[in-house]
Amino acid sequence: MQFKRSLTLSISLLYLCFYVALNAQSSQDSARVEQLETQLVKSYYTDFDQTMRYLDSVEILAQSITWKDKKIEALIAKVQCSNYHYEMASYYHNLLRVDSAIATIEGDTKEAFWITNQVYWGNYFYKIKNYDKALGAFYELINILGALPDPTSKQIRRLGVSHQYIGSIYKQRGQYDESIENHLQSLRYSRIIEKEDRYNAAIGLNYAHIARSYQAKGDYATALKYYLDALVEQKLSFKLLEQKRSILKNRIISTYNGLADLYEVKGQIDSSLFYLNESLNYHDKDDPFLMNTYHKLGQIYRSQQKWSEAQKYLNLSLQLKEKAYKNETSTLAITNAELGKVHASRKDYDLALEYYQEAISNVTNDNTIAATTDNPRLQNLYLKKELLEILDLKSVALFDRYQQSKNTADMELAWLTSQLAISLMDSIRIDFNSDYDKQYLFDQSYTIFERGLEIAHDIYMTTKDEAYLEQAWQIAEKGKATLLLEARKNAAARYAQLPNELIEKEFQLRFELSHWESRLHKEKTKKNRKEKLSNYQQKIFDLKKEYQQFVSSLEQDYPDYFRLKYDIFSVNPSDIQRDLLDEEETLVEYFVGDKDLYIFTISKDDFFCLKKKKPTNFNSSIKELRQALSDTKWRLTNEDQAAAQYQKNATLLFDVLLKDVLTLQKETTKLILIPDAILGYVPFEVLLTNSTSTNSIADLPYLLKKYNISYAYSATLLKEQMQNSNKKATQLFGGFAPDYDKIASENQEVLALVRAGEYQLEGAINEVESISQLLNGRAYLSEAANEYTFKKEAANYKILHLAMHSLLDDLNPMYSNLLFTPNATDTLEDNQLNAAELYNLSLNAELVVLSACNTGYGQLSRGEGIMSLSRAFSYAGVSSTIMSLWKVPDKATSKIMLQFYENLQAGQQKDEALRNAKLSYLEETAIPEMQHPYYWAGFIPAGEMAAIDFPSSFQWYYYLIGGVLLIGLFFFFRQR
Repeated sequence: MQFKRSLTLSISLLYLCFYVALNAQSSQDSARVEQLETQLVKSYYTDFDQTMRYLDSVEILAQSITWKDKKIEALIAKVQCSNYHYEMASYYHNLLRVDSAIATIEGDTKEAFWITNQVYWGNYFYKIKNYDKALGAFYELINILGALPDPTSKQIRRLGVSHQYIGSIYKQRGQYDESIENHLQSLRYSRIIEKEDRYNAAIGLNYAHIARSYQAKGDYATALKYYLDALVEQKLSFKLLEQKRSILKNRIISTYNGLADLYEVKGQIDSSLFYLNESLNYHDKDDPFLMNTYHKLGQIYRSQQKWSEAQKYLNLSLQLKEKAYKNETSTLAITNAELGKVHASRKDYDLALEYYQEAISNVTNDNTIAATTDNPRLQNLYLKKELLEILDLKSVALFDRYQQSKNTADMELAWLTSQLAISLMDSIRIDFNSDYDKQYLFDQSYTIFERGLEIAHDIYMTTKDEAYLEQAWQIAEKGKATLLLEARKNAAARYAQLPNELIEKEFQLRFELSHWESRLHKEKTKKNRKEKLSNYQQKIFDLKKEYQQFVSSLEQDYPDYFRLKYDIFSVNPSDIQRDLLDEEETLVEYFVGDKDLYIFTISKDDFFCLKKKKPTNFNSSIKELRQALSDTKWRLTNEDQAAAQYQKNATLLFDVLLKDVLTLQKETTKLILIPDAILGYVPFEVLLTNSTSTNSIADLPYLLKKYNISYAYSATLLKEQMQNSNKKATQLFGGFAPDYDKIASENQEVLALVRAGEYQLEGAINEVESISQLLNGRAYLSEAANEYTFKKEAANYKILHLAMHSLLDDLNPMYSNLLFTPNATDTLEDNQLNAAELYNLSLNAELVVLSACNTGYGQLSRGEGIMSLSRAFSYAGVSSTIMSLWKVPDKATSKIMLQFYENLQAGQQKDEALRNAKLSYLEETAIPEMQHPYYWAGFIPAGEMAAIDFPSSFQWYYYLIGGVLLIGLFFFFRQR
């Protein structure tokens, strides 16, 4: 990234030379200055050495008339020129000279020069990839300039530039939410300046940066919009700002390259090549940025398997980079890695590994690991994300070479390299603050887990060394629900270690963030709210900055808190056998890779893994099964097709997922299932254990009829839930059933429910009343079932039951919500409790029953699973949930729920109680259509499944009898 705002070269040098000319001692000096000015303008962008010689002369002339400010301006011009030409040694040397020169002056110009040089120091550290020091430089600037009561336009520009750099640093680190926030903040500053400078070139640059961050997040539609907006602004500035054309053409080139990359990712190669060719129209001869365009052309040709063209352009790029960067070797890594990919694609693994090893040396700055058998140490790394990708490429090439040659040394080295990559992922995760950024890291790097698992399993099959089987399990487990487990451990760390005032402050900051993010999300759906949106964005930005500073201070002042917060471990199979399982229980955990399916099975006495090729119709079978189960309109319109589709896929999936496991585990009566990826959408209870010709829906061989079934997000999280089951609740049961008569909503989904006549849930109030009477609990009905009351009272209950509507937000799962009773007089809450708000609650419930639609359904995130409302309750500390996988019917739900609670009260475990309630429903329902799994299979249990410890209804008798006995004993001994 280039910084040229503080002193636009063509203007500043003209001014400098003009001033020196006026003060020259003779006409000869004046003529010399005019000559220097002409030569500088011609050579600045093409000949670094010549330009620096001219600047030396200007500096000497400025020195001769003892004008210190003008000497500093000459030194800053040297800094700028070194920056443009990537002459890092000269850059550093002249930055130090500027600092020394500033120390010799006083007055207002001293601070102005310091601010300018501070920006360049930040830019220098950014370019050498020392991001910690770069952030320190820019945050120092923001703290100083942000405190000014009435900043000038120039100072506002500096603020914008600082946030721009910070945004770029966060993007480099993979923290894309923070990156976008800072670039939007920079854009807001640019808009302030726009009022006095319509063609402010910073606006187009901000658009381009925002586009790149959205592209990195995978939001290609938003990225494209910002790229095109950037081009419009940049070309307009290029046309109108004559003195900045050399700067602006580089930005246009960069935007074209970004568009080319975007279209390549989307698979539109012709469009990608079009934009690359467009960018060539803006390159100067010997332009340092030509290396990026050559690199991109090499990438495109590699993707088209045009190997010679790919190597040609990548080598051209590498040559330019070696010339431009010299000792800054980390910049060479990306092209060396790309050349490695070319040779790996051609199955020339020896040469591919040489390029990968060179790339590793580039990013670690370690020349002692030249051999492909060497791996780097992970200490003191700044370029973790870049190294992660290269290590993954290296492990793939080693494993592919092993499969080609069967040399076991390659297999072992592939394993070690894969393990190193996974350790590096842990290190990167600790650096991130945002859950979204951590999740995106997992999404992008999930193949690393699959690679490590594949290698460990193959080594186990070759050597029969069970240590590798356990390692394979650890990898599969590490890739599941890490963020959810981390959140629960964070809560334990906070409340065990921190003073009350700090706990309260952190809670308040998180609460305020959640509140304003929710407000912003809702405002985005309305028109003509630009000013309000901008205010919300500013508020959120300031709160996040405050929260990050607060957390940093906690980690420094409370190291035990930091350790607990990030010490995420994976449970061992032996721990599961000892602590989690009874004799007739079996835990089955799945890992769904791109090509293979791994099924880990643990019982009291057995531990094994089945590896299967993932069927080509695997995903489509699951989608067809869900359609046959949950799409009532389609099912009733296509009855025969739906029935055949259901039986075919329910049988096929049983054969793939469980048949072999259950053949080996004949004594099992209870299954604990840990799904992965798309399997999270499947209620395993409806799988069919064999093919059948029966026409009776009730008589189908459902898995439900043979086994108690429960689910978990991960085995490690399940153990944590079982060991830390909440015991703080003071009351047994709290049920909430809203009344939706009074509706005032701008939410289109809510209004659609109203128009369809589906808004009122006729059975919900009766359901909560009946269960409350059964358990002698508290029922919050109609007006009492509002969001404020829920937040105030929910932590008091051992069991929470929510019978209400829920609305999904597939694009933003954190804003899926539960609909409480609308209350126009409540100014604090909107009675739409979203997942983001749940994440900031602390609940004490042993069980939450979500008797609402789609509470277990949501957006799928690799590794973490389905981002659902049910998951949000687990995040809030709940030990177990009953959740729904589709829009469950109201009347059938009420019947099953009442029976479920009767079973719970009788002492049955949660999974057993729900299974028996479903079986009772099937047995007692005479209408064939109502026996369809749609009516009974939507609810599934997740988490720890221990029976609820109900207080005895005769407890007061025991107290009375005990009291009488004590009184009797008192008088007996007194008489004696």
